[in-house]
Amino acid sequence: MVYNELITKTKPSFYNRFCEFKNRFRIVLRTKWSISIICFLLLALAAIMFAFNIFYKKETSFLLDDKNEIVFDEADNPILVTKYFRAWSDITKTSESLRIYLFSPIAKILVSISIPIAGYAIQITTQNKLSSPSTLGYVPASILAYICTLAINPTNFYLTYVFGFIFSSFVILIKLVLQHTDSTNNKFKPVLIGFAISALISTIGVLISILKPNLVNTSVIWTGELANAFEWEKLYVSAPLILACTLVFFILSPKLKIMQKDFILAKTLGINTKAVYWTVAVTTAILCISTITISSPVFLLGLIIPNIVKVFFDRHDPLFVFCVCIIFSLALNQTSLFISINHNFSTNLLIAIIAFVVLLFMMRKRT
Repeated sequence: MVYNELITKTKPSFYNRFCEFKNRFRIVLRTKWSISIICFLLLALAAIMFAFNIFYKKETSFLLDDKNEIVFDEADNPILVTKYFRAWSDITKTSESLRIYLFSPIAKILVSISIPIAGYAIQITTQNKLSSPSTLGYVPASILAYICTLAINPTNFYLTYVFGFIFSSFVILIKLVLQHTDSTNNKFKPVLIGFAISALISTIGVLISILKPNLVNTSVIWTGELANAFEWEKLYVSAPLILACTLVFFILSPKLKIMQKDFILAKTLGINTKAVYWTVAVTTAILCISTITISSPVFLLGLIIPNIVKVFFDRHDPLFVFCVCIIFSLALNQTSLFISINHNFSTNLLIAIIAFVVLLFMMRKRT
């Protein structure tokens, strides 16, 4: 009897075995080799999806002979041929075809290398895991700028930058005023303020879409699927701004690393944390305006990608998170673009599903 009790006590349960497996998996996952393999696979996926977004096209047509006449089988039925890829000559045939097939994949690359980095930089400076360009109001402000441009003069895309800077400056000014009203900053909640600003901006956007239904679809406010015109001029303006802002974040990474560990230590070492905070805020605003002009916004990209990287690899160094975020985002954006083009599945809906899982995990860890 005693022997049987000892066996039941020492025999591990299924839950204990699962916990042991999970702990071992985490240890293996966070080794340098595992990180390198995962990053390599994600880069390969991003490259494959980038090529598919350019070349893939399922098209069924009649089989033609040398005289361009339809070929029939023995039952006198026309023979159908299915092609899955377009030729490079079809892509480069005209400047119009080149723009149609290359613009979106290139735009997604620029979004991937910038927004997740901005998201993690904001999370460090605000000391809040839920901070992102979307939750702090910068993406809604940029969307409103784009909608105003469509309502006033759709052909002049430069107005998007003008309105974007005005609305983003308004968002930053509100936060600056509210932050200075509390000397200790203990009650300053950037995310809550960002949600309030986003709600206000969305309301204004809905009113504009109601007043201008022919130019602006009301669903744009909620889905974020903007009717972007593929114009190389937009890319010529936005690409240098995006690359410059991304470089700023990498330059700030040593200071952000210290701030991520300890704000008091950062101040002791002479780092002007307020200057870093507002530099990140302004740079993020510029990024959001530049990316909105060339691509529909992916609302929660700057929120979930940094948190996925931190949860998966348990590393918080900004330079590491920046680089891995870019790789994750490239794979995700190129894959979601392929799904969106070929299956009419909203990119933001896919991101929302992933975000739901990530946020549930974050809430579970807090409890």
